[in-house]
Amino acid sequence: MELMNDPTFKSVSQAGWKFPTTTYEKLTEYERSFVKNEFSGLRTPEYYRDRLKQIGFTGLDSVLDAACGMGQWALALAQENVKVEAIDLNAGRIEVAKSLAESYGMKNVQFQTGSIETLPYPDNSFDAVFCYGSFMFTAMEKTIVEFKRVLKPGGRIYVNSNGFGWYLHLIFDRGIFAG
Repeated sequence: MELMNDPTFKSVSQAGWKFPTTTYEKLTEYERSFVKNEFSGLRTPEYYRDRLKQIGFTGLDSVLDAACGMGQWALALAQENVKVEAIDLNAGRIEVAKSLAESYGMKNVQFQTGSIETLPYPDNSFDAVFCYGSFMFTAMEKTIVEFKRVLKPGGRIYVNSNGFGWYLHLIFDRGIFAG
């Protein structure tokens, strides 16, 4: 199938993402479903930047995107801040994130594979730590200690963790009660 006829790739392009075709072609069906959820519809590049503005994660010198996945938040963070370090356990997703950053010509974001439970950064490295949708899958106390360690005094942390409402949404809106 020609890639522009692929409904997910088409919806990602329509949302304004510069998703490299060679990167997309390597994704599994599971990864493509993740891309559909995070890179299409209302999830435009502007959507992510606007969310960061709302929580005050702009104009900072150094930000860590902890558990960055495919890099959608890291790219937005890099557009709104001076320097971004992004880390994730999944080497495949790090490769996607690197490819996306390259397609945007971003030089102020660095990606690496690693655990957010044992961060490979010196103490007091970041003005802010951003962690979206992964915290609840870690040893949370250990992760928070690491966030605090790498955070500069007076820095800020944003942690988003899926709660009961998210799982209800999955059941009712996407699952057994979906239309």
